[in-house]
Amino acid sequence: MPSKFLKCVFATSLMFSTVSAAHALEIGVAWQGKSGMAKRVFAGFEEQIKAIAPDANLEIRPALGSAAELEAAISEFEGSKKVMVILRSNGAKALGKRPPSIPTFIGGANHPGQLGVIADLSAPEGNITGVTYYIDYETRLESFQAVIPDLKTIHLIVEEGHPSGPVDAEGTMAACATLNLTCTSSAVKGRDAIVADIEKNNGVSLIVLGNQAPLYDQNMDAINAAAGDAPVAAYAAGAVKLGALTALSADDHKLGAMLATKLMEVASSGVSVQEVPVGFDEDPTLVVNMTTLSSLGLELAPELFEGAELIE
Repeated sequence: MPSKFLKCVFATSLMFSTVSAAHALEIGVAWQGKSGMAKRVFAGFEEQIKAIAPDANLEIRPALGSAAELEAAISEFEGSKKVMVILRSNGAKALGKRPPSIPTFIGGANHPGQLGVIADLSAPEGNITGVTYYIDYETRLESFQAVIPDLKTIHLIVEEGHPSGPVDAEGTMAACATLNLTCTSSAVKGRDAIVADIEKNNGVSLIVLGNQAPLYDQNMDAINAAAGDAPVAAYAAGAVKLGALTALSADDHKLGAMLATKLMEVASSGVSVQEVPVGFDEDPTLVVNMTTLSSLGLELAPELFEGAELIE
């Protein structure tokens, strides 16, 4: 029977229409901390908003320095905007603790249910909806099995203290049980701790890095050296571009465009937030670093080339 991963071959398309308004739509956008993902999601969002609502005014508060600054931005937006966009998992968790008074759209975040912000993703019960980069973990692990023959044991590393870390760990362990893989996980922080953890778990078939950029930014050379002959996969395409072997990745720019479309459904069409389900990338991309693949003595099966992003 084909795996979920191999059956994940269909693409979705969005039909956009230009929106005109009697007065400019005021939109607040904010996120806490530096984040390449937030920038990519926002780029897709901004591009699509300009296409479908050219008169909209965006007030952008990027890379805020603290949770208190994010809270202040949310409170200000509630008093001055019709809708707002809050990016990143830390932003989603913040909203889960203080439900907003205006329609709010999240993006650049892990599974909203597991972050405690939306219970029913198909029919959000509150004032929050949006998009998520979440991909079913069984599908992720099946993509690793397709690239790495005889995969039996996995050690997952997530960033200690990052809100998406526990989501990655819980989802991975459940998927491992379903796929009869032997898996362990650790939450660590900093290059030395990452390297020490890899050396401690020497002998596994695969090291997997969670979807937290601090794990791999500036660290991939040290990670690959510590892993030795063991491949290193990731839940983020950014790690593959820096030297990890493979990832199954959502398209952040596409999710940003989807986020803009969902926002305009509510802001201009009279649709309630409860009628706008959380969006996913239904056609995630297999990303493979071909240099790393060759150095490990592996070959990519011919059927995996179609639709894959190959990093040379």
